[in-house]
Parts: sequence; structure tokens; C-alpha cells
Amino acid sequence: MGLRDILGSFLKLRSLRCDLVDTDVDADRVVANIVKSELFCNLGTDLLSELLGVMEVRRVRSGATVMKQGERSDLFFVLAAGNAVVTHMGEGQKEERILAKLAEPTGFGDEALLDEKFHCVTVKMESDGIILRITRDAFADFVAERVVNWIAQEEATESDDVSNVWLWVDEKSRRIKVREGTMEVPLCQLRERMIELNRESRYFCCSGDGRASSVAAFLLEQRGFNAVAIRGGRNAVANGMN
Repeated sequence: MGLRDILGSFLKLRSLRCDLVDTDVDADRVVANIVKSELFCNLGTDLLSELLGVMEVRRVRSGATVMKQGERSDLFFVLAAGNAVVTHMGEGQKEERILAKLAEPTGFGDEALLDEKFHCVTVKMESDGIILRITRDAFADFVAERVVNWIAQEEATESDDVSNVWLWVDEKSRRIKVREGTMEVPLCQLRERMIELNRESRYFCCSGDGRASSVAAFLLEQRGFNAVAIRGGRNAVANGMN
């Protein structure tokens, strides 16, 4: 089944709820554009089409605000059809400043997949269109199930390869005592701190619930690092410290 057929079938299943009966979305163009982004550049079209398939579809009207500056969000969006404008309201300013115009197909809001933060821009539709969106947790679950490689904590602990590096990426659980020698790099800082990492090493990514570790392994693999996610989360990185 081609990419157009995959997304086309998905949209048909959603059409009763989203009123997308007359929608004509070019799935090939969506995939071709999104796969160029930094976040998905090495994901591949097959997996990317699967990701689009698990995203929620929303029909949006002209003038609708998709993303609002100052609001917290955990959503990544794909503008599958239509046009939108990106604006920013500076401190002390009375009017929004236009930063960019978005045209289908393109993705935005990818930072929300890595860190729970407040939007620094507003995105508003300039035409009727179609938005696909996915939450941070749903993205992490997809990555964990379909993309990254996992290793059992016992296997990782028993490995005597000196090039192995344990990486704790869970900012919410940073207060726990971790295995000696473990690097603590919160997921939200991982992209900026990759310069500190050795491409000859193998990275064991750990977090409290496994979601952050799977996203970390995904990001590292996308950048050409050898990375796996550790099953066992908190217990894995704390095991054997005494």
C-alpha cells in the first residue's frame, strides 16, 4: 500500500467525526516534507507514514488559533492542508509581529515532544485546513514500540565494554541517586549537549518510566549515535550502586 493510500484510508476512517469527506491530502507531499525536518530526517518514509497514521486529525477553520503564545503544550502538529501564520508578541509590545507564513505540508511544535514548556509563538490559520497532531506521550510510545532498540538492565549491567555510557535523561526524577559514572542529561538539553558525547561510545538511555529514555535513544540514533533504551527505568540505573 502506498503512502497516499495509507493516509487516505486513515482520513476516511476519521471523516465521520472530522467532516473530511471532501478532503484531498497529498500524503506523498506530507511525508516528503516532514522527513526533511531535523527531528525526522533519518526516520524513513515507511515509519513516518506509520506515525502520521496514529496522529489525530482535526479540521480547522480560517482564523482558528492552533498554538497560542504563553500556553503550555505537549502537542506536535503537521499542517497537512491549508495555510497559517506564525506571530510573536514581544514584551511591552501592543501588536503581534509576523515571524513566518506556513504552507502545507509542514510540521511545527516539535520542541513540545522533548520538553514541557510554554509556547513562544502563536500559530493561526489563514485558511480552512487540516491539522494532524500527536501528544508527547503518544509520540514517545510510538518511538518506543516501533523505532528504538531496547536492552534488558541485566544485559546492560553485565556488559564490560568500557565504551558503554549510561545516560540518565529524566529531568523530573533527577534527585534520585544514580549509578556511578552515569551522565545526567535532561531530555530537554540533549540536542544542545550532544557535542559532549563520543560517537565511538554506546549509550544506554534511562528514565523513570521509559518514555524519556526511548525518545532520547531516538534522537541519538537520528544523529548517528549508537544508542539503546534500558528496560527497568529508575531501578536499572540505581541497581548495584551500594
